[in-house]
Amino acid sequence: MFRMFLILPLFLFLSSLNAKEDSCRVQIGKKYYPIKLVPIANNSFKIAYLDLKSNPHLVEALAQEIATYIRSHRKKIDILVTPEANTISLAYAIHKKTGIDYVILSKKQRPNMGEKAVFENVKSITTDTLQKLWLSEDDKKKIENKNVLILDDVISTGNTIRAMEKLVQQAGGVLSLPPLVGFYEGSKWDNITAISPTILPLTPITHSPEVVP
Repeated sequence: MFRMFLILPLFLFLSSLNAKEDSCRVQIGKKYYPIKLVPIANNSFKIAYLDLKSNPHLVEALAQEIATYIRSHRKKIDILVTPEANTISLAYAIHKKTGIDYVILSKKQRPNMGEKAVFENVKSITTDTLQKLWLSEDDKKKIENKNVLILDDVISTGNTIRAMEKLVQQAGGVLSLPPLVGFYEGSKWDNITAISPTILPLTPITHSPEVVP
Protein backbone atom coordinates (compact mmCIF):
# COMPACT_ATOMS: atom_id res chain seq x y z
CA MET A 1 0.00 0.00 0.00
CA PHE A 2 2.83 2.39 0.89
CA ARG A 3 4.48 1.64 -2.46
CA MET A 4 1.22 2.55 -4.24
CA PHE A 5 1.19 5.96 -2.54
CA LEU A 6 4.72 6.55 -3.87
CA ILE A 7 3.94 5.39 -7.40
CA LEU A 8 0.62 7.23 -7.83
CA PRO A 9 2.05 10.80 -7.70
CA LEU A 10 4.78 9.78 -10.16
CA PHE A 11 2.17 8.32 -12.52
CA LEU A 12 0.05 11.49 -12.36
CA PHE A 13 3.13 13.65 -12.99
CA LEU A 14 4.16 11.62 -16.04
CA SER A 15 0.56 11.69 -17.33
CA SER A 16 0.51 15.47 -17.06
CA LEU A 17 3.77 15.66 -19.04
CA ASN A 18 2.31 13.48 -21.78
CA ALA A 19 -0.82 15.61 -21.89
CA LYS A 20 1.30 18.74 -22.36
CA GLU A 21 3.32 17.05 -25.10
CA ASP A 22 0.11 16.11 -26.95
CA SER A 23 -1.42 19.59 -26.94
CA CYS A 24 -0.56 23.25 -27.34
CA ARG A 25 -2.22 26.58 -26.57
CA VAL A 26 -3.08 29.08 -29.28
CA GLN A 27 -3.88 32.75 -28.89
CA ILE A 28 -6.88 34.29 -30.65
CA GLY A 29 -7.56 37.86 -29.65
CA LYS A 30 -6.91 38.06 -25.92
CA LYS A 31 -7.84 34.45 -25.14
CA TYR A 32 -6.00 31.12 -25.32
CA TYR A 33 -7.41 27.80 -26.52
CA PRO A 34 -6.04 24.24 -26.19
CA ILE A 35 -5.37 22.36 -29.43
CA LYS A 36 -4.47 18.67 -29.74
CA LEU A 37 -1.25 17.57 -31.42
CA VAL A 38 -1.75 14.58 -33.71
CA PRO A 39 0.49 12.60 -36.11
CA ILE A 40 -0.05 13.35 -39.80
CA ALA A 41 -0.57 10.77 -42.54
CA ASN A 42 3.05 9.71 -43.02
CA ASN A 43 3.60 9.60 -39.24
CA SER A 44 6.75 11.72 -39.41
CA PHE A 45 5.39 14.88 -37.75
CA LYS A 46 2.88 15.94 -35.15
CA ILE A 47 0.73 18.95 -36.01
CA ALA A 48 -1.85 21.02 -34.17
CA TYR A 49 -5.21 19.64 -35.29
CA LEU A 50 -7.63 22.55 -35.80
CA ASP A 51 -10.96 20.76 -35.87
CA LEU A 52 -13.21 23.72 -36.69
CA LYS A 53 -16.08 21.44 -37.65
CA SER A 54 -16.66 20.45 -34.02
CA ASN A 55 -15.21 23.41 -32.10
CA PRO A 56 -17.71 26.31 -32.18
CA HIS A 57 -15.76 28.33 -29.60
CA LEU A 58 -12.66 28.32 -31.80
CA VAL A 59 -14.74 29.20 -34.88
CA GLU A 60 -16.41 32.10 -33.08
CA ALA A 61 -13.11 33.47 -31.79
CA LEU A 62 -11.47 33.31 -35.23
CA ALA A 63 -14.56 34.75 -36.96
CA GLN A 64 -14.60 37.70 -34.58
CA GLU A 65 -10.96 38.60 -35.25
CA ILE A 66 -11.29 38.04 -39.00
CA ALA A 67 -14.44 40.16 -39.12
CA THR A 68 -12.49 43.00 -37.50
CA TYR A 69 -9.76 42.61 -40.13
CA ILE A 70 -12.33 42.60 -42.95
CA ARG A 71 -14.03 45.75 -41.70
CA SER A 72 -10.71 47.58 -41.71
CA HIS A 73 -10.08 46.49 -45.34
CA ARG A 74 -13.69 46.48 -46.54
CA LYS A 75 -13.10 48.45 -49.76
CA LYS A 76 -10.64 45.80 -50.97
CA ILE A 77 -12.84 42.76 -50.27
CA ASP A 78 -15.93 41.72 -52.22
CA ILE A 79 -15.90 37.97 -51.65
CA LEU A 80 -14.02 35.24 -49.75
CA VAL A 81 -12.62 32.07 -51.33
CA THR A 82 -11.81 29.13 -49.06
CA PRO A 83 -11.27 25.35 -49.44
CA GLU A 84 -13.53 22.69 -48.01
CA ALA A 85 -14.08 21.35 -45.50
CA ASN A 86 -12.55 22.67 -42.28
CA THR A 87 -13.15 26.36 -43.02
CA ILE A 88 -16.78 26.12 -44.21
CA SER A 89 -18.17 26.85 -40.75
CA LEU A 90 -15.65 29.68 -40.36
CA ALA A 91 -16.63 31.28 -43.68
CA TYR A 92 -20.30 31.10 -42.70
CA ALA A 93 -19.62 32.68 -39.29
CA ILE A 94 -17.67 35.50 -40.97
CA HIS A 95 -20.53 36.01 -43.45
CA LYS A 96 -23.00 36.36 -40.57
CA LYS A 97 -20.84 39.05 -38.97
CA THR A 98 -19.84 41.01 -42.09
CA GLY A 99 -22.30 40.18 -44.88
CA ILE A 100 -19.37 39.16 -47.11
CA ASP A 101 -20.28 36.37 -49.53
CA TYR A 102 -17.99 33.35 -49.92
CA VAL A 103 -17.09 30.59 -52.37
CA ILE A 104 -16.11 27.09 -51.26
CA LEU A 105 -13.57 25.24 -53.39
CA SER A 106 -14.53 21.57 -53.55
CA LYS A 107 -12.09 18.67 -53.23
CA LYS A 108 -14.28 16.57 -55.54
CA GLN A 109 -15.79 17.19 -58.95
CA ARG A 110 -19.58 17.23 -58.67
CA PRO A 111 -22.23 16.85 -61.41
CA ASN A 112 -23.62 20.38 -60.90
CA MET A 113 -20.30 22.17 -61.40
CA GLY A 114 -20.78 22.78 -65.13
CA GLU A 115 -18.62 22.07 -68.16
CA LYS A 116 -16.37 25.08 -67.52
CA ALA A 117 -15.41 24.10 -63.99
CA VAL A 118 -11.65 24.26 -63.38
CA PHE A 119 -9.30 22.59 -60.91
CA GLU A 120 -5.77 22.77 -59.53
CA ASN A 121 -3.72 19.93 -58.06
CA VAL A 122 -2.67 20.23 -54.41
CA LYS A 123 -0.20 18.25 -52.29
CA SER A 124 -1.10 18.78 -48.65
CA ILE A 125 1.14 18.09 -45.66
CA THR A 126 -1.66 16.04 -44.06
CA THR A 127 -2.11 13.57 -46.93
CA ASP A 128 0.14 11.23 -48.91
CA THR A 129 -1.86 11.54 -52.13
CA LEU A 130 -2.34 14.36 -54.62
CA GLN A 131 -5.66 16.19 -54.20
CA LYS A 132 -7.66 18.56 -56.39
CA LEU A 133 -9.42 21.84 -55.67
CA TRP A 134 -12.40 22.50 -57.93
CA LEU A 135 -14.04 25.84 -58.80
CA SER A 136 -17.49 25.50 -60.35
CA GLU A 137 -18.71 27.38 -63.41
CA ASP A 138 -21.22 29.40 -61.35
CA ASP A 139 -18.62 30.30 -58.74
CA LYS A 140 -16.23 31.45 -61.46
CA LYS A 141 -18.87 34.02 -62.42
CA LYS A 142 -19.22 35.14 -58.79
CA ILE A 143 -15.46 35.77 -58.59
CA GLU A 144 -14.96 37.46 -61.96
CA ASN A 145 -13.84 41.11 -61.63
CA LYS A 146 -14.30 40.94 -57.84
CA ASN A 147 -11.80 41.74 -55.09
CA VAL A 148 -11.11 38.31 -53.62
CA LEU A 149 -9.72 37.53 -50.18
CA ILE A 150 -8.32 34.02 -49.97
CA LEU A 151 -8.99 32.43 -46.57
CA ASP A 152 -7.62 29.27 -44.96
CA ASP A 153 -7.24 27.98 -41.43
CA VAL A 154 -3.48 27.25 -41.52
CA ILE A 155 -0.55 27.71 -43.88
CA SER A 156 2.21 25.12 -43.75
CA THR A 157 3.67 24.31 -47.18
CA GLY A 158 1.71 27.02 -48.99
CA ASN A 159 0.52 24.57 -51.66
CA THR A 160 -3.18 25.05 -50.96
CA ILE A 161 -2.86 28.84 -50.97
CA ARG A 162 -0.99 28.78 -54.30
CA ALA A 163 -3.65 26.54 -55.86
CA MET A 164 -6.41 28.90 -54.69
CA GLU A 165 -4.57 31.91 -56.12
CA LYS A 166 -4.32 30.19 -59.52
CA LEU A 167 -8.04 29.37 -59.51
CA VAL A 168 -9.00 32.93 -58.61
CA GLN A 169 -6.80 34.28 -61.40
CA GLN A 170 -8.30 31.81 -63.90
CA ALA A 171 -11.75 33.09 -62.94
CA GLY A 172 -10.73 36.71 -63.48
CA GLY A 173 -10.76 37.63 -59.79
CA VAL A 174 -8.55 40.35 -58.30
CA LEU A 175 -6.21 39.52 -55.40
CA SER A 176 -6.15 42.93 -53.76
CA LEU A 177 -4.85 41.69 -50.41
CA PRO A 178 -2.46 38.94 -49.26
CA PRO A 179 -4.15 35.63 -48.36
CA LEU A 180 -5.49 35.47 -44.80
CA VAL A 181 -5.05 32.50 -42.47
CA GLY A 182 -5.83 31.75 -38.88
CA PHE A 183 -2.32 30.51 -38.10
CA TYR A 184 1.16 30.07 -39.47
CA GLU A 185 2.49 26.54 -39.02
CA GLY A 186 6.18 25.88 -38.51
CA SER A 187 7.32 29.40 -39.44
CA LYS A 188 6.08 32.84 -40.41
CA TRP A 189 5.29 33.76 -44.03
CA ASP A 190 6.09 37.28 -45.22
CA ASN A 191 3.42 37.37 -47.93
CA ILE A 192 0.60 35.88 -45.85
CA THR A 193 -1.43 37.55 -43.09
CA ALA A 194 -2.21 35.49 -39.96
CA ILE A 195 -4.88 36.45 -37.45
CA SER A 196 -3.22 34.70 -34.52
CA PRO A 197 0.28 35.54 -33.26
CA THR A 198 0.75 31.86 -32.38
CA ILE A 199 2.93 29.86 -34.76
CA LEU A 200 1.67 26.29 -34.64
CA PRO A 201 4.31 23.65 -33.89
CA LEU A 202 5.44 21.19 -36.53
CA THR A 203 7.13 18.57 -34.37
CA PRO A 204 9.21 15.72 -35.84
CA ILE A 205 8.36 12.30 -34.45
CA THR A 206 11.45 10.35 -33.47
CA HIS A 207 11.05 6.61 -33.90
CA SER A 208 13.08 4.19 -31.81
CA PRO A 209 15.28 1.91 -33.93
CA GLU A 210 14.04 -1.65 -34.27
CA VAL A 211 15.85 -4.21 -32.16
CA VAL A 212 17.09 -7.06 -34.26
CA PRO A 213 17.19 -10.29 -32.24
